[in-house]
Amino acid sequence: MKIKIEHANILRMVQEKEGVITGDLAIDGEDIAFIGEVPNSFVADKTIDGSNTLVIPGLINAHTHTPMSIFRNYANDLELMDWLNTAIFPAEDRMDEECGYYGALLSMIELIQSGCTAFEEQYMFVDSIAKAALESGMRANIARGLVGDGKEEGSLRRLQENIDFYHEWHGKGSGRIRVDFGPHAPYTCQDGILKKVIDAVDALPDSGIHIHLCETQTEVQGSIEQYGMTPIERMERLGLFGQHRVVAAHGVYLTENDIAILKKYNVHIVHNPSSNLKLASGFAPVAKIMNEGVNVALGTDGSSSNNNVNMVEELHIAGILAKAVAKDAKALPAYEIIKMATINGAKALGIDDQVGTIEVGKKADLAIIDMSGAHWYPQTDLIAAVAYSMQGSDVRDVICNGRLLMENRKLLTISEKSVICKVQKLSEKVLNQI
Repeated sequence: MKIKIEHANILRMVQEKEGVITGDLAIDGEDIAFIGEVPNSFVADKTIDGSNTLVIPGLINAHTHTPMSIFRNYANDLELMDWLNTAIFPAEDRMDEECGYYGALLSMIELIQSGCTAFEEQYMFVDSIAKAALESGMRANIARGLVGDGKEEGSLRRLQENIDFYHEWHGKGSGRIRVDFGPHAPYTCQDGILKKVIDAVDALPDSGIHIHLCETQTEVQGSIEQYGMTPIERMERLGLFGQHRVVAAHGVYLTENDIAILKKYNVHIVHNPSSNLKLASGFAPVAKIMNEGVNVALGTDGSSSNNNVNMVEELHIAGILAKAVAKDAKALPAYEIIKMATINGAKALGIDDQVGTIEVGKKADLAIIDMSGAHWYPQTDLIAAVAYSMQGSDVRDVICNGRLLMENRKLLTISEKSVICKVQKLSEKVLNQI
């Protein structure tokens, strides 16, 4: 399908000095064909009026657990380990593939509605999540959550599920579905399973590792007491940071040596400000990490610890929180904030050659933002407006891989009403058993 967006403002995110340009944009099939001026020879099948809109790259949620929308507003006001052990893990034991599928779809509704076109997943029920992503039209890196010692039957079975999932799903949906491996965290994974994960990823092209790292002080202190080193130092010793891509969620408590290791191995940190704040985990030193040359992307975490997956809200919180933590209003400028949710996220997912910026030849992953709301006026600095003023409800249209997923706030690939009804029943069923 050929789509033309006319008379729009366009934030390409290619270089800051370019700022926002005005003009038209053409999509041919999956790809961006023209930006600024579109030749008369391009005949569109569909024309979209971009007047008083801003076209931005589709936002990228680099760390989430989509089926956990089932647990939204359940188990609140708890610290991380208490939240996991007393509430979440017991509830997850009662979930099934149906919960995984519909919970993932509910999260994808939120993601699309907040301008998100791609996400990095770590959870169970990966086949159901992949099916939901395929149907939704979104782009997804999906990793099977892994725990254990690499010897007992359960940990070996889960690892094999991840390997089988890779062979079945990697590259599906015209390349939209990619498969990573998801060792949950250093405190739930012993050396044996981590070494087996490394071997598996080394044998599978384009795969990566998605892990939680240094989320709480308790985690870091426990690692030092047990292993004599921080979690990041332990991962380096095991060889987790090698030639493959590693996405490390959180990075709240990092030593100077930890940051040096992350930079050395090009490990991608994913900042999850809302989840870290709600669970009282702490404040990630985002500006400091970025200034040291580490790529920092943005994530929402799951709906049970956030309690939403609204990427626009996360963008705003990340920006203002980083300034407060650094005690410097200049610490994270607006353009750098937006990079976290676009090109930095694309790098974390290993797809920055395809998405993350608006360039001819890249995939057409775009969000069209309605700038008619009062909070957009006066329209002085549109880059600042995206970082500090934009609301999720401003997202009017969303395109992924050249396909419209939402038009004029109407979802085109998911039945919002039926998914909401189904998740309500499933949530009641799961939580009433606890």
